[in-house]
Amino acid sequence: MIGLRIAIACIALAAATHAFGWTPHEKPNPQAILDEAMADARAGRYEDALQKHRWFHDNALKLDRSYGGVRNSFALSSWFELARKYPPAAEALVALRAKALEDTRSGKDPAATFGDYAAINRAMGEERATVDAFAALEARDPAAAKRAFRRAEDALINEGKLETVGRYIVPREELELASKSYWAMRSQRRGAPDYDTMVERFFATASGRIVAVLVKLGRKEEADEMHKIAIRVSSSELMKDTLGRALQGELPPPYAPRVMEPLRPAS
Repeated sequence: MIGLRIAIACIALAAATHAFGWTPHEKPNPQAILDEAMADARAGRYEDALQKHRWFHDNALKLDRSYGGVRNSFALSSWFELARKYPPAAEALVALRAKALEDTRSGKDPAATFGDYAAINRAMGEERATVDAFAALEARDPAAAKRAFRRAEDALINEGKLETVGRYIVPREELELASKSYWAMRSQRRGAPDYDTMVERFFATASGRIVAVLVKLGRKEEADEMHKIAIRVSSSELMKDTLGRALQGELPPPYAPRVMEPLRPAS
């Protein structure tokens, strides 16, 4: 009788494993799982790829906070590409976006939840939705909007909402954060192809956008100050060229380019 129960349990476990598909290792490596998700997508193993993207989005930061940038840019862009080929991935991404907006409206950590919402919109090429949602949040809960601003800032700039940006931007604080990210990035993976150029482009873009926005807002004195601080951090030719243009009011393009063809998931 015991043997029969064990056999039934084993059959049930096998069926459950098949039903739920991929499951992570007991000591999962977020980067390895993200790499596997992309490899699965290329190989046509779409459901496994989706499960791994879900896992990475939900769990990577719990294991290592340094995955924040990857989670909200590269990983979501890869998920978006999967969604173009696999409708369930599109449905899951749209549902994730709706949940993030719902959490923001309910007052659940606006900086984090609105950040997820904005990042998904960026991956999907729908930054206008971020701007509209931020305007609604600002009207309803100004304190929450202040906490969420940094997550909405790129979309607001890209959509020309500089008056709104001017109400919230703290240039020195933003440049300090960009500088810290720059130095952290320089300390990692220096052997990767073109990595140094990528790091310089990140900082040139981040500091250049701050300077250009200030110029456009008529805050030239602050723009000059931020330019001097940024050049002390890096004086690469890319920095000099980008910041020189920024001082003329020319915005550098976003570091993570917007997708030009919005996703149209199956209804």
